[in-house]
Amino acid sequence: MTRPVLTRTMLCRWVASVSIAAALSPSALAKATADEELFRVFSACDRTFFEKLTAERAQWSERMALSMTNGVAHPAVEDRRYERINWQTLRQPLSVAGVSLIAYHDAKNEVPSADGVGKQAFWGFLVEGAPASVVAKIRAFVRDEERFKPAVGVDWPAWIRGEMRLAQDPVDQWTKIDVPLGEVPKPATVERVLIVEPAETGPGMKLVNGMSMIECSIQGDISPALLHRVRPDMDDAAIVNW
Repeated sequence: MTRPVLTRTMLCRWVASVSIAAALSPSALAKATADEELFRVFSACDRTFFEKLTAERAQWSERMALSMTNGVAHPAVEDRRYERINWQTLRQPLSVAGVSLIAYHDAKNEVPSADGVGKQAFWGFLVEGAPASVVAKIRAFVRDEERFKPAVGVDWPAWIRGEMRLAQDPVDQWTKIDVPLGEVPKPATVERVLIVEPAETGPGMKLVNGMSMIECSIQGDISPALLHRVRPDMDDAAIVNW
């Protein structure tokens, strides 16, 4: 039997496929650095990020300034309500698959909703690199990464992974669903997304170029119980003074 000839193109494709499989394999993820494991937990967009910071506070306080609220550690910002002071430049950047995470952003605001005004909280990192390049590198460390897709209906490069719940659902019940970027949540619903998109400004409202934001966002009809569940670093005062 004549063996098929392995051309240079075929060889390159085979090497590329093996490299991608290795990058996403459990053994590769098992070798993740501490920075990459922290990012993987962050990408779930739930309370586990803050729980990990709390459990490993001594380690992460060397990399970023941490505050404690109700026994929960979180990266410190002066005031979540104001763009100029809801940033923290990290003491030492985090490195995830070669992407440098240089600052933390923790913000909240009110957003229009179909039945009035809803709440939005978002938290995440300013990173070096354009969105497409960043996503290509960090994808292996994103939870539920197969659902992390290019956003549709927008004229800027963005990647998004979405979930939705009804306001009366149990606090831990979420439905995996494609969430449109830039649209207000439907009445009595809450959306939670992970997003990567271009960054315009950084700490102190400083203009940035060639950087991206990797952020979690929760928005819509957010009850105090739900917010405490997802964001245990936010106390009652943070909710009252939204």
